[in-house]
Amino acid sequence: MIRLEDIQAPLSAWLENKENLQTSLLSSGYQGSVYLFHHDDQYWVVKCANDKWLTGWFHRMMLRREALVYEILSGVSGVPISLGMLDDNFLILEFIEGKVLRDVEDKLHQPESFYTKLHKIISEMHALGVAHGDLKRKDNILVTNDSQPVVIDFGTALRRDGG
Repeated sequence: MIRLEDIQAPLSAWLENKENLQTSLLSSGYQGSVYLFHHDDQYWVVKCANDKWLTGWFHRMMLRREALVYEILSGVSGVPISLGMLDDNFLILEFIEGKVLRDVEDKLHQPESFYTKLHKIISEMHALGVAHGDLKRKDNILVTNDSQPVVIDFGTALRRDGG
């Protein structure tokens, strides 16, 4: 099992190069940006909090909160592996190849099977005290190349413990 320490040096060096960030941008929004990092034949998603002077602290807090949710969900099939936070500003996640459900929902090969598996993932999350908070947005559900569901983006997740 890979740990953050295993990729920390090359990842930190990669993050310092602004050209890397420009060429590997996956998405960007008001809370931050998402990049694709490649190292040793593995790809990682790097979520970076927007560091605007007035709201940067809030975006970093939300990213730390999301990291905690991924930690709670560690081991749940259908949820990306998290390596945790780097420098309190970057959340490092397993990259899973797939398309968002919104784009392929009408092309699912066996929709009943897909939704049964998705329901199982959601049930496991709930059993661990986590509610996603935004699954109505079909961009937060990936469909892998072998038609498996993957739930992503826990930025709005709620925890039973009040977090």
